[in-house]
Amino acid sequence: MMAPMSLLTFEEARPWAAAIRRRVAAREMPPWPLDRHIGIQQFKNDPSLSDAEVDTIVGWADAGAPEGDPADMPRHVQTVDAWHIGKPDLIVSLPDDHIVPAHHPDEFLKPIVDSGLTEDRYIKAVETRPAAHMAVHHALAYMIEDPQHPEDASKDSFLNEYSVGKNGDIFPEGSGRLMKAGTKIRFDLHYHSYGVQTTDRIQLGLVFYPRGYVPRHVQNAKPLAGTSDLDIPGGDPHARTDGYHVMTKAARITAYQPHMHNRGKAQCLEAIYPDARVEALNCVRFQHGWQAVYNYADAAAPLLPAQTILHLISWHDNSAANPLISDPRNWVGYGQRAVDEMSFAWISWYDMTDEEYEQEVAARAQLKTVTTPSRSARSGPISPADRFPAKYDAGADVVPEFDGWERNADGTFNMVFGYMNRNYVEEPIVPVGPDNHIEPGGPDHGQPAYFYPRLSRYVFRVTVPKDFGKHELVWTLSVHERTERAYATLAPDLEIDRKIIVKNTVMIGSELVDENQPPSITVDPIPPVMAGTPVPLIASASDDGLPAPGKSSGSAGLLSVAWIVYRGPGKVTFDPEGAQHVTNPGASRSMARFSEPGSYVLRAIAFDGMLQTFVDVPVFVEAPVVK
Repeated sequence: MMAPMSLLTFEEARPWAAAIRRRVAAREMPPWPLDRHIGIQQFKNDPSLSDAEVDTIVGWADAGAPEGDPADMPRHVQTVDAWHIGKPDLIVSLPDDHIVPAHHPDEFLKPIVDSGLTEDRYIKAVETRPAAHMAVHHALAYMIEDPQHPEDASKDSFLNEYSVGKNGDIFPEGSGRLMKAGTKIRFDLHYHSYGVQTTDRIQLGLVFYPRGYVPRHVQNAKPLAGTSDLDIPGGDPHARTDGYHVMTKAARITAYQPHMHNRGKAQCLEAIYPDARVEALNCVRFQHGWQAVYNYADAAAPLLPAQTILHLISWHDNSAANPLISDPRNWVGYGQRAVDEMSFAWISWYDMTDEEYEQEVAARAQLKTVTTPSRSARSGPISPADRFPAKYDAGADVVPEFDGWERNADGTFNMVFGYMNRNYVEEPIVPVGPDNHIEPGGPDHGQPAYFYPRLSRYVFRVTVPKDFGKHELVWTLSVHERTERAYATLAPDLEIDRKIIVKNTVMIGSELVDENQPPSITVDPIPPVMAGTPVPLIASASDDGLPAPGKSSGSAGLLSVAWIVYRGPGKVTFDPEGAQHVTNPGASRSMARFSEPGSYVLRAIAFDGMLQTFVDVPVFVEAPVVK
């Protein structure tokens, strides 16, 4: 456990008596934010206090925090460099320290380290431990399964995850993961500056089974029941998100760890069985600074038949009452930065045959273990009246999004915007003016007037002067009689760079190399056109060849060109639709058909799989000639 003060002696603890009472009575300390009235309550790593222990501490504080008899004082505790999983048999450490600046955009690193393991061993417990807890947003560890091609992360085997405050993963007896001799470890590190320069060096600790021991079951651990389709309104104190995952095989869940970011408020995990029964497994009042993994006791671990659905319900607090966020006025969606949000759970489990499942259920019945108190996760820890979030094909509004700010070489700054069209089908058209304006200096700052469904990030930039200071830009959008705003400020935690843009727009696993430069694109002049008549679009693109094809996931290294509508009074149909791969250098040839006459802006986008460049092309479309 970590604290900002020492409590080893009476003299150190006495001044904090009132704070200790308050936190202990509220069950905020020791940190174990699991709801004690919902779901399973038996765990291997539960540090929480019993009711009697809480009463003792509260009574001590209420009595004036007396010292007591010094003769009863326990011996002085020697602080040790302890691991939650016990003394590791192997520690894999980064070879060098990493300096986290006091102020810097979020950093994402993927160093590869030799494990030093000389023989095959099965893992019984694993823990990732940073030196700079406050600066490490997460640290993932993977075993590289293809040592001949370590650059290909798609074949890696997940090993362990650390988030702020997490302990370790302890596997049930008879289950584990194989680590082969010569294994290399790929770390996936996310650092977040917090105003103080600090130094970190990640360590990975592993406890092995005895040599020659082969566990019966193979442990799995993955992020499950998550969704990237997050919609967290500005000012909302409990925005709800639901996610699902089907367990295709019978399984024993061995650990549950909620994962959200600074706005995370609570999360519930329930099982929807094939016969439609619903069982609350657990609810957690989420605390970003104490992301514990809940290792189930062997006699209480959930046993799930094949085709059970895991249902995950998450709540986020994007209100002024949340001290961890810089501007609760802004809408927030899914993303990799600490200031973005996520909603999933790290689930550890092992698969079973149907016969093994029936045997374990029968053995569990003999134990007569009561694991599920009566309250349901459906009511949740937030409000019994909580509503399932609605989804719309059409008729919903569009929310402008402030994506962050960039530094320019001349000292000015770029305010970067995107949007969230809450419709899944409708593409609203909102001309620049009273319903689509940016102030001050507006209404027109280059914003779009045509909005594609769902989330579009890093759509346009507005440059502000070097002395912008604490001023703000406000983008206002009114769609379907609902007005939404995005507030752009130079808040330190909202600084971005091109690595963050790649991390938030390209498939996870793709890493930007510093040498990579964005592609270039030019567009041939567009001839006069009438509404309803096809017109050719020719765009030429070239690139530096980075990233090299096949060196990363997704479409990295494949040059492509796409067209979209940026502004205009009507719909535009492109043939072919979507992105076209082109040779490097090369040209793409498309046809466009405009539904209505008027002034349009088309955007041509060149993309190398990591970085993109666009050019906006004005087009005037005449009305068809009536004969």
